[in-house]
Amino acid sequence: MRNRAFIGLYLIMAVLLVLPFVLPNSFYMDLAIRMAINAVIVLSLNLLIGFAGQISLGHAGFLGIIINIVLCNEAALTGGPDGMPVPAMALLGYELSGDTLWYWLVAGLLSLAIWASLNLIDSPFGRALRALHGAEVASQVVGVNVVRYKVSIFLVSAVIASIMGSITAHYVGFVTPNVADFFHSLELVTMVVIGGMASVYGSVVGAVLLTVLPQALTSLEGWETVAFGTILMLCMIFLPIGLVPTLVAKFVRGE
Repeated sequence: MRNRAFIGLYLIMAVLLVLPFVLPNSFYMDLAIRMAINAVIVLSLNLLIGFAGQISLGHAGFLGIIINIVLCNEAALTGGPDGMPVPAMALLGYELSGDTLWYWLVAGLLSLAIWASLNLIDSPFGRALRALHGAEVASQVVGVNVVRYKVSIFLVSAVIASIMGSITAHYVGFVTPNVADFFHSLELVTMVVIGGMASVYGSVVGAVLLTVLPQALTSLEGWETVAFGTILMLCMIFLPIGLVPTLVAKFVRGE
């Protein structure tokens, strides 16, 4: 069963290896990079929401380390609502630039995040998290330290989000307070829910879909928001447990 869980990781890694060679231009490369960044963030958030059962509606605040209001008001440090430039990332004295290098960096981070998530949820720590989600009182009865596990997974999730926020800032080269606002937090939670809570691969699918969907709807000329909302509503009605868990239940388990 454990080996089967890693089949998806091998498939994703194969796609990541081939993708830069088939993407037609830098626009799609940029989109792929943003998908991978969002996928890592959503993976960390799903550990908190899907597995531990803790709701976080301010997770985007960790992307900007300080929250949106502070980013807007401390103009001398952050540039205020207009944002601020961010210098290029340098690793071992080598400046990271170009879509190709950035792609391989975030592709590697995504593969690592999926591998770490799969191992985490299959560990005693992960089983304790699932127990918390199922029945907190029952978990306490069998000896699970509820506070310790809740704080630990929140810390892990927040640290991963903050790291990816820093990487995003260096990649874009400019950061505004919007990266840490409430609506971005809702967007991240929506990615978790659409892909499937308590599903590692659901996190990846949800992040990919909701990153590419706004781009795909731009041709609707003013109706993008309506179409986007309609699609999300239909997903919530017909896929209440998320896209990936629904497909697994239907085609793999035959339910």
